[in-house]
Amino acid sequence: MLEVCGECSGWQEAAVTLRQKEVDVVILDWSLPDGGAVDLIRAARTDLPGLRFVILTAREEPEVARAAAEVGAHGFVLKRSGSDALCAALDAALAGKTYFCANSAPLLASALREPSNQPLARLSPREIEILRLIASGRSPKEAAATLGTSPKTVHNQIASLRTKLDIHETAGLVRFALRHRIISAD
Repeated sequence: MLEVCGECSGWQEAAVTLRQKEVDVVILDWSLPDGGAVDLIRAARTDLPGLRFVILTAREEPEVARAAAEVGAHGFVLKRSGSDALCAALDAALAGKTYFCANSAPLLASALREPSNQPLARLSPREIEILRLIASGRSPKEAAATLGTSPKTVHNQIASLRTKLDIHETAGLVRFALRHRIISAD
């Protein structure tokens, strides 16, 4: 039997809650208001190595499936897959196995077929998250506060993004983020 131990509004709140409660598995939305699922998983891996993560997302993009696999998520379920898929992912995670729902299999296959010279494949999950924040209109200082890092670190990562993508102005980064569906035009 599963028991809900809590609900959090963002990854920083979740990081605190996870240290305070005994939790076996976390159901985590890919896009959190204050950062990405990747950041929470990476932070928890150090302090709570036995914790398992199941990602629940509406984002049907190969790079999201790839990043989930690379960060070591135990489950990846698209929201349209329904509760049976989520239950199967939880069961697999609790058994120490990995589960990607049937609807996400084509995404993962596509991500694995993409050559590494694809622009998104050259970016780390953290760089993608910074790109999302900057392209959404956040300043480097605001992005740093959201991610719990220094503005200098964010500036360095933006410089790395610009070099890797060969895009040297913010408007170009926004166009790239829109084209690759890192942000939406809404």
